Amino acid sequence: MRAPLNIIPFVMQDVIGAKSPASQTGEKLAPRIAARQSKRAVRAVAAAPGSEGGLVQVGSLGTLQDAPVGLERGYGPDLWRGARLAFIADQMARLPTPLALDGLRDIELTLHRGATAAPIGTVDGTSWYAARLNRFLALGDTASVLALEQLTGAARADAYAAQALAKAHLGRGEPAAACAVPWPNKRLVGYGDTLPFFMRLLVYCQLRNGEFEKAGLALELNEKTLGADRLFRDIAYLMAAQVTPVFGTTEQVEAAKQAGNEPPLVLPNELKPLHIALLQLAGQPLPTSLTNIPAYMTASIAADYGQVPLVQLQAALAHAVAVPRRQMPHDVFSQTAQLVDLSAWPDPYATLTLLPDTDEAEQGEEPGVEAPLPPAVFLAYSLRRVDMAEPAAQPRTLADVLRQANSVGLWAQATRLLHDRLIAVSPEAAALEPANAPPDDGVGPDDSLEPETNEPGIAAPGPQTGEPAQISDADKSVLVTAMAYLGLRPQVESLTASAVLDETAQRVLNYGQTPVPLDDLLAALAESDLASVDVAPRTISEAVSEIGTETGLPTLEGGATGEAAASVFEMPMADNRPHPISNFAAYEARLATAGPALQKFMRRELAIYQGLNFELPGELAIDFAAPLSDAEDAVQKRLDKLVTSQWTGDLLLALIAQFGGTASAQMTDRQLVQLLSALHGVGLTDAAHELGGALLALATAELSITTPDALIVSP
Repeated sequence: MRAPLNIIPFVMQDVIGAKSPASQTGEKLAPRIAARQSKRAVRAVAAAPGSEGGLVQVGSLGTLQDAPVGLERGYGPDLWRGARLAFIADQMARLPTPLALDGLRDIELTLHRGATAAPIGTVDGTSWYAARLNRFLALGDTASVLALEQLTGAARADAYAAQALAKAHLGRGEPAAACAVPWPNKRLVGYGDTLPFFMRLLVYCQLRNGEFEKAGLALELNEKTLGADRLFRDIAYLMAAQVTPVFGTTEQVEAAKQAGNEPPLVLPNELKPLHIALLQLAGQPLPTSLTNIPAYMTASIAADYGQVPLVQLQAALAHAVAVPRRQMPHDVFSQTAQLVDLSAWPDPYATLTLLPDTDEAEQGEEPGVEAPLPPAVFLAYSLRRVDMAEPAAQPRTLADVLRQANSVGLWAQATRLLHDRLIAVSPEAAALEPANAPPDDGVGPDDSLEPETNEPGIAAPGPQTGEPAQISDADKSVLVTAMAYLGLRPQVESLTASAVLDETAQRVLNYGQTPVPLDDLLAALAESDLASVDVAPRTISEAVSEIGTETGLPTLEGGATGEAAASVFEMPMADNRPHPISNFAAYEARLATAGPALQKFMRRELAIYQGLNFELPGELAIDFAAPLSDAEDAVQKRLDKLVTSQWTGDLLLALIAQFGGTASAQMTDRQLVQLLSALHGVGLTDAAHELGGALLALATAELSITTPDALIVSP
């Protein structure tokens, strides 16, 4: 049913006398055939005979609608089975940003980076490939956009992809690269939709290059195309005339009109990326009332020291939080916190008192308590406090800062920003590191972002003397929890080597261990099971088959060997993680006598285990037979249908839409079970356990501060 495609290179067509593409421009295809040909996916076949290039790609690269293009393996080839592209693309555009749960953000990035077949169908207004790029931009992941472009070169064949690529370069502070993005061809799908953006980009690039006459002419000749964006047009007209734009408020506009003067320009609370780029080019700081900075523009704004401190700090914080939780974050926020002027805000650590940022809190009524600070300002002061502490006092200072951050609901953000400082916390490291040497963990921040010299009065992070650090058990509880959240297991083991861990801490720290390998399971079997099995002269699959199904290991029917046996053992193994709770009677007894903080944590812990499909006694499990509200019932029915149908892609988007914008502390135990059990139900076991570990660490953070004895027992 598809149109025939010519896969012969143009050079060989000339040799055999075939028609050139220019001579075929007047020929028309039947409407249905033309439509199918324009939607055809990319196919890579063998190189043509005598060709020095790589693989020959056939089909239309313009849409990449169903091409399995990706940066990693992802969640499997049947991810979008049963999904419709029109629904998926629309839902992706409406997903919340930023995501409150780091684990869900990591899951979504893996979802879109994976190489899987696209949903069936077509969609107007974008392509499937560009819909993924736009979601990366919404999450602030410009690196994935550039990586996909390098892999596919789609910017020359997909107008939507070219637009996303230009936005990514602008967001990374690379205007020259954005201006170098090729102008879309008129015959490409999406050319009409993206034309206004590329016309504004053209004017911006001309102004940036000092081509003011060309910019003014472009504005005059394309007034209809550019007229919809009055703010960009007005600023660009003034800059093309080499007149400095003047900005003001609505009150100043009314006063200017009454006086017969030229009114100033008024900046809205939401700006588009080219608005921001044009204002940066004009040297105009962004307004502090800016409520919605595009996530992919945060790196450019954070590196712009012409901005007011609050806007720059907020952009730097958003950029740092966008980095995956288990990766070393760039040092953008740390440098910004050291260099910007914070004198306009009081130091929250001057009296070590903080006012939680809640609606019930009233400002100025309690003596000695400062008004709530913007989160970015508070975290900037927190980093300064840690960096200015004496090396031997840094562990205690880190613990105090994390306690204060928890009191204002910023524990997760502070933990991520203190990543490199937490790596350096170790009694052994403090005793062995040479003076003034930063810790070497093998993964350093971006060298281009590190200052050449330290600011006066600000110590470099990490231990700087040969004196061992003295860390109390209460401080260890706080630090170990933060390290576990970041996945710093060697640091956790070092810090707890001489500590007495409570059984609660043992469960938390041992959680998430990888499944037991097959060889270890075989080694753990009783000798009687292996008595009649001679493993050495035969394959391991034959040995397992002979042991039988009583051991719980996979078997091969009929004693299959060779390729059939090998294929079975290449399949993912069943989840063999040990149950976190080894003694339910002791757990129930402690739950009955625990204090409020520990009891709340244990209930949360049980919800996480239940969502991960660990068996729990009936009295400990959450009862789902209780009546649900109409909204809760609708959510439950939808998730059940998606899990039953094994529609993995739809399910992941539904989970992100339902829970992505909700902080873990605001989620009920029943919602935790819904979230984790849905992931487990479609076979995403590793993703479910990783998310469960993050949720468990967040729940442990509060316990480590309020009840540190519940984790590390003081002698």
